[in-house]
Amino acid sequence: MHTTPLTVRFHELDAYGHVNHAVFLTYFETARIEALQAIGCDLAVLREQGLSLVIVALEVSYRQPATMGDELAISTAITELGGSSQQWRQVCTRAGRTVVEGTLRAAAVGPDGRALRMPDDLRAALTQLMPAED
Repeated sequence: MHTTPLTVRFHELDAYGHVNHAVFLTYFETARIEALQAIGCDLAVLREQGLSLVIVALEVSYRQPATMGDELAISTAITELGGSSQQWRQVCTRAGRTVVEGTLRAAAVGPDGRALRMPDDLRAALTQLMPAED
């Protein structure tokens, strides 16, 4: 699992002074990119190799609002690794309490947008983001 700290900024707020619901998707994407970089996966390099990881499904649950200046932490893990897809679990917390949580499925695709089997080196790298089994 990887954790990304974020601080809520003014321009991310809605008319009610809360982080706009769509901004959390950006937070989650930022955290996924940082998690990938932490395990040595560079999306630009993958793209040069003819491979992209694209989101194909997403479910988000909003538990409580976040406001200006809140210090948030996004925990990111891969909970399932298939032939061409991965299931990601992300939880945004403030002081240890869940603010927003989401599950998404990403697929490895080629330049034509069709699903591709992930190369062994990518699969091995992604396993670093899977929770340890007890």
